[in-house]
Amino acid sequence: MSSTAARFVFSGVKSTDAEVAYLRGMGFVHVTGLKARSKTISDYVIGETIRESDKGFASRNNGYTVLVTKGGEVWLYGGANNVIDENHLKQSEVFVPCSNGEQIATRELLARMADPYAGLACE
Repeated sequence: MSSTAARFVFSGVKSTDAEVAYLRGMGFVHVTGLKARSKTISDYVIGETIRESDKGFASRNNGYTVLVTKGGEVWLYGGANNVIDENHLKQSEVFVPCSNGEQIATRELLARMADPYAGLACE
């Protein structure tokens, strides 16, 4: 289990199995609670500062797309496809993690690719 993710406790509403399958099928990875590290900006825990107004919206920046579920989970997609338009996602100015050079530890990202809730404590 990742020590980084274990410090953050997710208190929102978990996605259903069908929603998780849909997001994973589009290529998104669940990144709530993972630490984003950077040489140029302060490190931060993804999802720690989600606003109520961010929930249910997607945004993109520098090749990354973020989707914040209505329950407050943060899902990230890194790729050339425009998954927002292709999937008719509602778009807003939501902060996009890892779009300005920040990085998530490879081990933690791979763990989340295998299990979307790996290392994440939930209330």
